[in-house]
Amino acid sequence: MTKVLYCGMADDILMPLLLIPDLLTLFVIDKFDLAFARHETWEGQKGDIIQILVDGNNKSSWHREEYLAYKKTASIYSIDAPCTILSKTDDGNIWTLEFEYMDMLLKIYKYIYFYM
Repeated sequence: MTKVLYCGMADDILMPLLLIPDLLTLFVIDKFDLAFARHETWEGQKGDIIQILVDGNNKSSWHREEYLAYKKTASIYSIDAPCTILSKTDDGNIWTLEFEYMDMLLKIYKYIYFYM
């Protein structure tokens, strides 16, 4: 079981899934930045991360939309299949999300986001 620490992730949930095939737990440490959040809220950023997983791509993410407004080009990243969200909790400091990706592999991924 591979555990990864990602510092300064913002909403980039796809990169670790693409780069680390045996990833099962992703720990994220990040200071919340309004620029990466839909409606400039933590709820907006969490919603974007969940939508990216459910869609299986970042095509409609806030971060990509903002980047397009600035530079006029932004890559679309995709994973092999959409994810299924199994559970989510937020205690005010740590957001935990469990999701299934590529259910034929029977892996449950755990995403633990420490934010300030």
